[in-house]
Amino acid sequence: MAESTLALNWYDLMNEVGFYLGYGRESHLSSSSGGVPTIDLTSLSTWTTDQGYEIERAVAAGLRQFYCPPIMPGKAQPHEWTFLKPRTSIPVWTDDEVTLSLSTATCSGGAYVPPPPITGRTTVTSDTAEFTADMVGEYLCITDVGPYEIASYTSPTVVVVIGNASAASGATYSVGPIPVEILGVTNEPYHRVLTIFETAAFVPSMVGATITITGSEAGSYTITEYVSDHELKVYTAVGTSHYLAYHMPYSITSAGAYRMPDVFGGILGDMYFDVGDGRYTPISIVNEGQVRHKLQASDSTGRPYCAAIRPVALATSTTTGQRFDLIVFPIPDTDYTLHYRYTVLPDALFADGLYPWGGATHAETIKASCLAAAAKTNFPVEKEEKWTEYLRLLQVSIGVDQQLNTAETLGYCGDPSARGAKPADCRLADGHVVTVYGTAYP
Repeated sequence: MAESTLALNWYDLMNEVGFYLGYGRESHLSSSSGGVPTIDLTSLSTWTTDQGYEIERAVAAGLRQFYCPPIMPGKAQPHEWTFLKPRTSIPVWTDDEVTLSLSTATCSGGAYVPPPPITGRTTVTSDTAEFTADMVGEYLCITDVGPYEIASYTSPTVVVVIGNASAASGATYSVGPIPVEILGVTNEPYHRVLTIFETAAFVPSMVGATITITGSEAGSYTITEYVSDHELKVYTAVGTSHYLAYHMPYSITSAGAYRMPDVFGGILGDMYFDVGDGRYTPISIVNEGQVRHKLQASDSTGRPYCAAIRPVALATSTTTGQRFDLIVFPIPDTDYTLHYRYTVLPDALFADGLYPWGGATHAETIKASCLAAAAKTNFPVEKEEKWTEYLRLLQVSIGVDQQLNTAETLGYCGDPSARGAKPADCRLADGHVVTVYGTAYP
């Protein structure tokens, strides 16, 4: 779906501020990953590098004061933008569902061996008749060499595998499904990257949990970053140089705590289960102390019915900012997907993060905020004028935001007896609950 042509993106805002500051508009353009023209601050033709970063700082300051606007005259609190309150979901998982171990596909011993190439074919002959036709698609796991997918069955002693398995001559093997294994470890400051050969093993909410690895490199590590469904980062001491041995089982324990997204700034309302999940009661958001008390009193599992948001303590040895965990009770007895609304903490714009929150509707207000930020540090005489213009447009944007997100009706509030049976849109009939300052009124 095409973006509105009236929207202003990072490139537009940068050029507007650059022109206002007297630096002109940057003529050397590059393309973002989405194919949209953008500015590469490392390759400029009109601006100097220092001017480019000065403009970028003004745009960032303008976005901050737009996302967190000042208190308007006659108001007690600053306006909260409804577009900064999106809906998303988080998977909450049970320990049993994410405890992964090696079954029949086990390669014993040996240090880390890179995975085999996925091109070419090798005919493998066994000294015993153990192959069957239904093994096609499973893995021939050769000790100290690696796993090879079986491409075709020839006979009880002969199969064809994908890749060059010539180094396997004389080795022992086993056959099974895709093995769970640590494929590799990369050292980074404060981190080691674990790549897991397992389909969709990880989810983002596992950050902060503990992964326990068994085998020759037994130990427990804190998950610090989710990379993909088969890759994550764990915290270890700086300078760790050893590899994790090949083919080690591991497990991840949730303890009822799940990391919220990095841009999470607060939860809004209750949490809900998937549609069609057969769950009719939402999960109430309560005080953290209530959930901790329940977890202390019982370690039973079941369908969660209450939850709380818990701030994560900042670690002096890491480079991440404030994060939050969701804690639930009871600890899930199976995997659930919970849906909720939250306040987002917007990122700064950059070459591939082109469009600000708010879209075309608030484009002029965003531009005015960026110009006011530039004037504040560069043109003291004009800063009041630019600030006044920003406040004028901000008032308009607030009014539009309120109009576009106000319900046309709150339901039938009259005497239902005058209409016979309760109408379908009656608040008492549809099960809705009105909450005022934390008190629910059915």
